[in-house]
Amino acid sequence: LSRAGEFFDNAQLNSIFGLAWVSGILGLAALPSLILAVRRLLAPDRDQRSVPGRFRLASLLMLVWPLALAGGFAAQKSGAPLWVFLALHTLATILPLWWLVEFSRRGLRGGTAQRGWGSFNFALFVSNPLAVILELVGGVGGLVAIGVFLASKPEIAASFEQLQSDIFALQNDPAALQELFMPFFSDPIILLVALVAIAGVVPLLEELTKPLAVWVMGGRKITPAEGFVLGAIAGGAFAV
Repeated sequence: LSRAGEFFDNAQLNSIFGLAWVSGILGLAALPSLILAVRRLLAPDRDQRSVPGRFRLASLLMLVWPLALAGGFAAQKSGAPLWVFLALHTLATILPLWWLVEFSRRGLRGGTAQRGWGSFNFALFVSNPLAVILELVGGVGGLVAIGVFLASKPEIAASFEQLQSDIFALQNDPAALQELFMPFFSDPIILLVALVAIAGVVPLLEELTKPLAVWVMGGRKITPAEGFVLGAIAGGAFAV
């Protein structure tokens, strides 16, 4: 796509560029696991040693974290090239997550590099999308249930249609929208349902899918320490 194309403004181009950047980062994250798996296939009897922790290195690199945050903020305010902001944003995202994983594994024999990177990629490319799919299915199920309920209550359905019209008419007036939704925000039943969904169902789905990589490794007779470390790695990948 040409940056000078008349059909694309800067916001659209930045979105495409950002998506390409994220895709590239995820592709790079998949490479170590792929390389280690190929090496294992070519040499099945090769000795697999536990990977030592890098807590001291991660702690030293955390000194760069405030600089990455400040640099990203400055790049955003000054209108610097988008790739500068994205690079600093990526660094500011990854460094503290890596530190947390290294903090969790200090003093533990956390397994081989292949298992560690495998758990990382499993969480990144399987667990995370699965959580999103389950949340979407749950959301669609909730909308269907609401639709069935409204179909059985014509008077409520009419009020709901009026509410939709009011929201559309007031979409550019935040103060009026806040006043429109105030009765719903003060209804204890609506608040309870919202809290159960946002603070109950969604977090439980995510916490159930995060350790799937460890469950998959369960048949390999991993030690408790290795399971703990792989769980930390999977959690870090989910956060990425």
